[in-house]
Amino acid sequence: MINRFKAYGFLKNLKFFEPYLIIFLINKNISFTLIGTLFSIRFLTTWFFEVPSGIIADIYSKKKALLFSISCYMVSFFIFYISKDLLFLSLAMFVFGIGEAFRSGTHKGIIMDYLHDINEIENTHTYYSSTRSYSMLGSSLNALISIFIILSRPDLSMLFLFSIFPYFLCFLLLLSYPENKKSKTISIKRQIKLFFLELKDFFRTRGIIDYAMSDAFYKSLKEYIQPVIILSVPVCGAFLSKQGMKNINIGIVYFFLNLINAYSAGMSKKIKSISKENIHIILKRFGYLMFLTILLCSIFLYFRITFMPVLFFILMYVIYNLRKPVFISYFSIYTSADQRTSVLSAASFISVLISSAVAPLIGFFADIYSVPVSLMMISTMYMISYFFISVRRI
Repeated sequence: MINRFKAYGFLKNLKFFEPYLIIFLINKNISFTLIGTLFSIRFLTTWFFEVPSGIIADIYSKKKALLFSISCYMVSFFIFYISKDLLFLSLAMFVFGIGEAFRSGTHKGIIMDYLHDINEIENTHTYYSSTRSYSMLGSSLNALISIFIILSRPDLSMLFLFSIFPYFLCFLLLLSYPENKKSKTISIKRQIKLFFLELKDFFRTRGIIDYAMSDAFYKSLKEYIQPVIILSVPVCGAFLSKQGMKNINIGIVYFFLNLINAYSAGMSKKIKSISKENIHIILKRFGYLMFLTILLCSIFLYFRITFMPVLFFILMYVIYNLRKPVFISYFSIYTSADQRTSVLSAASFISVLISSAVAPLIGFFADIYSVPVSLMMISTMYMISYFFISVRRI
């Protein structure tokens, strides 16, 4: 099963359009404010379906929930491919958001169930770090393949069409997963009651707010590395058009970014067991580091210092990948086996809600001022909010 988990992580990250999503939307003559609104539609859709999808997965079948998720992704890719206006783009984001809701937390829940069955639950951190490193390797290959697709088919919409194939393979892989029948004996009413009891304790945990805040920060800002690359990496080479070379630069940066992330995700398993008392301190420090890296990135970008903004953006990705397995390890120990998917969905629920509110703000500030100033303002706002929330929870 572990090899299948790794294969899933590898295939689900073969979204060839991912390094170019914002560039694709900009080429549709859409303002940053509308781009932020489109991301907000996706986030709000995920937020709306997040908790119900987790409960459905826990009660009926995590496997079927994932199959439905992959199907939604493939439909959204096709809608993106044929999209001609804002209505189609909004619909694509909506369907993508449903796929995100049914995916988030579900596969982690399957991994935890498997480790629980083989009495290896205390090693969740090691297993999850290993599968996550394969996910990042998939992302690196994804960036390389996207470059070749762009060289042969300059139309960025083709990236969405080509992305359907690896997701179809992922669908076939999930069909080979065994069914976990334990949670089917739990009634919906009891599952919902247990979920809210877990959620009550969940909010009392000092690390959860820190985790949700930094996760929301990452989700709302990670796509903006694309314009950051265009603004900070010089265009060189005469064999392509200027725009074509910029797109190649994005693919190259994404390749190295995900290669570094794969290494950092694998290295995070060397962080040994962390006590419940210390986890909130570690998560808080990771959060501050993430905010600080983007603040420095935006400052270097504002003063047009070549390459430095990209390096700090990559550093944010690395910190995120070091932090996430630590949280998953802690989480796997302090939640019950039949509630893990529901509570993981609840954690994502909080994060996505924050992201959906912030995404339009990023675009709005980018339109009024610039991308560097927008990143500077948002990272400062996050850091101040994070500080006051952390102080109140000490």
